[in-house]
Amino acid sequence: MTAPDEFLAPIRERLAAATEGPWVAEYSGEQGNCVIPHDAQSTREAVAITRLYHQQADAEFIAHAREDVPRLLAALDGVLALADDLDRRAMACRFSSPAYAATFRETSKLIRNTVTTALEGQG
Repeated sequence: MTAPDEFLAPIRERLAAATEGPWVAEYSGEQGNCVIPHDAQSTREAVAITRLYHQQADAEFIAHAREDVPRLLAALDGVLALADDLDRRAMACRFSSPAYAATFRETSKLIRNTVTTALEGQG
């Protein structure tokens, strides 16, 4: 398992286990700010309730996470696929063009290190 996969696998598992989306934020003086599935019949079916009545932004953030996280994972998958492609290119031209191969390997390494550093919370 690569370093990015170590961080992404648990995120993917949590996403797969979560209630299907989309979710919506609903504001209620009685319940606080609720996040509910789009087809919920009432706030009693809430995915989350924020008790900070003045923080509607928190409920919006939680509600949008159900769609934002898959989009961000897809974007990250695209970046990591680019790194994989660079590795393949490096292997393909390692004998005919060692300089290109080295550039491809270094760029792939830079991409993976950048992603890993960001996932570790150090970037």
